[in-house]
Amino acid sequence: MQCFLFNKEQSRRDDLESIAYMLIYFLKGTLPWQNVKAKSKKEKYEAIKEIKSYLKMEELAKEIPGKIFFLVLFFKWFWRGVH
Repeated sequence: MQCFLFNKEQSRRDDLESIAYMLIYFLKGTLPWQNVKAKSKKEKYEAIKEIKSYLKMEELAKEIPGKIFFLVLFFKWFWRGVH
């Protein structure tokens, strides 16, 4: 999950995760947190954080072509320990 949601410094891993979300968006046309409504930015980011914390990348990326699915999972999980 992207560090800005946890008030941490962003890393290359966050950039790769963002690319994965962009690929999914381009292929599916939407992301689950895209139309989150909230009274303030803080509440909106909290809602997005909650969605991303329970949403599995495998679930989000299903129905996309196999090679892109693998790339998305690579960005999300392989780089998990890299800072």
